[in-house]
Amino acid sequence: MNSRLAGVCRSIILLICLSMASLIVSQIKPVSGSTSHDPISITDNSGFTAGNGVTGGSGTADDPYVIEGWTIDSSSTPGILIQSTDAYFTIRGVSIQTSYGINGTVFIGVEHGSLEDSQVQSRCEGGSNSALWISVSYDVLLQGNSLSCQGDYGLALDSSDSLTISGNTINGGAFGMRADSISNTSITGNVVAGEDSMYLTDLSSILISDNQLLESSGGIGISACDNLDIENNSMGRHIDSLFIANCGNVLVSRNNFPRQEHAITLASTDNSLIQDNNITHSIFLGLWLSPDSTSNEITGNNIVYNHCGVYGPLETLEQNTFYNNTFGSNDSDFCTDSWTTFHQNPLHTGQSPAVGPSTPVLRWKFQTGGSILSSPAIAFGTIYVGSEDGNLYALNPQGLLEWKFATGGAIDSSPSVGQDGTVYVGSQDGYLYAIRSDGQLKWSFKTGSTIASSPTVGSDGTVYVGSFDGHLYAINADGTLKWASPASAELYGSPAIASDGTIYVGIDDPPPSGECGQCLEAISTNGTVEWGSATGQVEYASPTIGPDGTIYIGSTRSLFSAVNPDGTTKWTVTGSAPEIFGSTAGMGSDGTVYVTSSQVSCDSYPPGCDGGGNSTTRLYAMGPDGTVLWTFSVTSSVTGSQIFCCLYYTVSSPAVDTNGIIYMGSVDGNMYAVNPDGTIAWQVSLGGAIGSSPTIDFDGTIYVGSSDGNLYALGSS
Repeated sequence: MNSRLAGVCRSIILLICLSMASLIVSQIKPVSGSTSHDPISITDNSGFTAGNGVTGGSGTADDPYVIEGWTIDSSSTPGILIQSTDAYFTIRGVSIQTSYGINGTVFIGVEHGSLEDSQVQSRCEGGSNSALWISVSYDVLLQGNSLSCQGDYGLALDSSDSLTISGNTINGGAFGMRADSISNTSITGNVVAGEDSMYLTDLSSILISDNQLLESSGGIGISACDNLDIENNSMGRHIDSLFIANCGNVLVSRNNFPRQEHAITLASTDNSLIQDNNITHSIFLGLWLSPDSTSNEITGNNIVYNHCGVYGPLETLEQNTFYNNTFGSNDSDFCTDSWTTFHQNPLHTGQSPAVGPSTPVLRWKFQTGGSILSSPAIAFGTIYVGSEDGNLYALNPQGLLEWKFATGGAIDSSPSVGQDGTVYVGSQDGYLYAIRSDGQLKWSFKTGSTIASSPTVGSDGTVYVGSFDGHLYAINADGTLKWASPASAELYGSPAIASDGTIYVGIDDPPPSGECGQCLEAISTNGTVEWGSATGQVEYASPTIGPDGTIYIGSTRSLFSAVNPDGTTKWTVTGSAPEIFGSTAGMGSDGTVYVTSSQVSCDSYPPGCDGGGNSTTRLYAMGPDGTVLWTFSVTSSVTGSQIFCCLYYTVSSPAVDTNGIIYMGSVDGNMYAVNPDGTIAWQVSLGGAIGSSPTIDFDGTIYVGSSDGNLYALGSS
């Protein structure tokens, strides 16, 4: 099942599943009137004898061999093994029990067989055993059986064709049913339980209908399929109820998905019909469309009372057809990816399409091996964040590690996620890394020095990133260099991309003067510098582009500037020296500009800095004309042991939700929510100074890193 969406609920749900397993196991009793028999092993047609439990029949279609009425208890071999046969046979009314690590019943290379009205219990545990295993077989009927495996698979199928699986009760530990490479098969009217109820791969011409899937972590997980019908199934509560990946020509119709965490997921699936399903009360997502899921029809579905009715990248939603669906009482009918790059979008507006928590609670925290200055990115249900320990971490929404990728240096860069799910991040080892969504390296690109800049992905897939070697790099999606534009000094911040494709970057102080005359640069799509603006030295701040094209950027020289698209200065706000505008500005929907500054006073300065001092973080609200509407300030003590010592200043950039609430981190270790009028809405104390910028997920959860090495998730109570 989809590992990225399994969460802390899994252990709870697993306990429920195990309780169900115990109930099902306790119901397995010898068939009435049955007689004990040794394990049966038939390895070709000649093995159908009375000594092997055959009670009648001649092996033809009209008169199959019958094995009936036996109780078999085995500690070393399968209760029944039938292999390499093409005679017709029927096994019915048998009761089989095997010890730990032993398959209950095995069919290999079987044609024209059936297992009916029987009970098979295997005490399989911790491997790949099953109550019933069918391999390389054809024309097999399973009907009215009770199949139970406490630890592994209730029913395992592989490389088989023309199976009929009907009216069975199937219980497994890891999987109720596990299948690989099956075709022309119907799975109907079964009751299935397991940590994942069904996990099926490499399918062709399969019908899955009228089944009842009991509550578990995963419902039906399917990958690599064609011509698949999933109809009229009743789903217990799952984390992922129906997950379909890399498929085409799938019909999902008249299924009931009540109270799931995620009801239906289509990943890289096309030309499919999602019709007349009941998708209600999903905790997170009703229907999730991942990238490359195109040309699907979604029609006639009842999509109500979900947190998010339909979720996916905007480009993906536009490539699918929606009509005649009923939407109602969802928190949002349609949701797009909430935060795939630094400060939410290539314009760096920090503007969220969601509402943050009104009464925050700590949902979880995840400990990395170093401080976190990197700001999280969120895409396709996964949270990505870098750490000073040199690793990029991928976490699911419950805070569990999916994978981590090691680079050769600390990661201050914030990751950015492309439309195909590729994750881009820079490292102090000087490389830009492109990492697949499964955590494997796609490619790396070497620059001449440290990368603290956060990459930004253009609409054509070009990746833009700055380096301390004084260049802005444009890198093609395949990892080859498109161009490198020389700047006058180190590039810390993240490039912003305007709607016309112009790239804006801030420039640090160059050697030997320590002053840059043109610290904001506009660069064309071919790498040519169009103009430079004297905004003052820029370090961590990145440009923000307003709705009218105005570029906003802060400076370490107590300046915050608004620059017109032609490079002329629109207005400047001057703080009180040595006030530093080190963050990236956020934008309100009404055009209000929000930016944080720091003002530090110390008893002594580096290299000693032993005396400590005070640091004031100040949030400014400015009108589009540069009028300061209000400020909100907090002051904290700074000691020599903290990052940047007495020169430590706020680089955490404010995020703004759809209600206009502004969220900011501070050197004092607190997350603050500030109302649009400048009054405080709430504050939460975290474990260390906050240099990471907060991100807001579509469900309102705030993710932010801290100098204590934790990534924190703050949600609503």
